[in-house]
Amino acid sequence: MKHRAAAIIIDNGKILLIHRIKAGKEFYVLPGGSVEFGETAEKACQRAVKEETGLDVQIGKRMYTFAKQGRKEYSFIAIPVNGTNQTGASECSHLSRGNEYELVWIDTDVFREIKFLPETLKEIIIKQIIPDDR
Repeated sequence: MKHRAAAIIIDNGKILLIHRIKAGKEFYVLPGGSVEFGETAEKACQRAVKEETGLDVQIGKRMYTFAKQGRKEYSFIAIPVNGTNQTGASECSHLSRGNEYELVWIDTDVFREIKFLPETLKEIIIKQIIPDDR
């Protein structure tokens, strides 16, 4: 079972997410992907974000490691440094009526209200990363 590395990218009060509709369920996740053999989680995060979003990112602090049934997910703070924000070709090739995938910048206030997975990471992002201006 492959591990996953994902990026928490916040810019101008918005967080970059992937809006998914899969098997009739609607939710949001961070951009990222599988850690390949011989690859660090940080390098996997950079590569996967580039593939999914077109963005080159600088990887910062690891914010979260989640383990479930032998699979780990690593989440890092990431800063966009170059590139254009667009859905990658490999993701576009997997799109269908039952498997929708869209990159979206969500206002951090709205982030508090959406269905984001994993829920534990959502709480960490809200408490530790998103400023509470309210």
